[in-house]
Amino acid sequence: MKKTGLFLLTASLPFALAACGSDESGPSIESQPLSDDDSELEEAAWYDELGYTSFEMEVEYEYGEYDVSYDYNNGDPQAEISDSRGDEEREIEDEEALLELGQVLPNLDVTPQSNELQLMNESVNNFQLDDNYQEMQIDVEFDEAEAIQAEDSTQG
Repeated sequence: MKKTGLFLLTASLPFALAACGSDESGPSIESQPLSDDDSELEEAAWYDELGYTSFEMEVEYEYGEYDVSYDYNNGDPQAEISDSRGDEEREIEDEEALLELGQVLPNLDVTPQSNELQLMNESVNNFQLDDNYQEMQIDVEFDEAEAIQAEDSTQG
């Protein structure tokens, strides 16, 4: 009888330990699939909601230039920013440029009905540009509407 009890205890011990180790109520590692890459993609989803597919802006100052290029490319957005207004020139592209433009472009109130003055004012205000530029050119393309363009070289 002692041998049977000892055998049953020995045989059931691994199952008892396994049952103690699994806690069905807590989160498992597998239930948390978000990685840093996933969170960046969620933050960058702003480009799917824009009312335009391309935004190009060139602003010339006496002391440098500020250029922005954004293109939606059928769901594969591309962006570049070039800024030579400060002490050192800054060139950024791809994800870094998209993250920076994600703070500005969704706030632009630009529609196919916007006129040149509205487009320039929205751009100056949202990009926080000095309004003492020498020349400004902006082109905005829409998916199903005619593009709008603005050009001004009277400031300074």
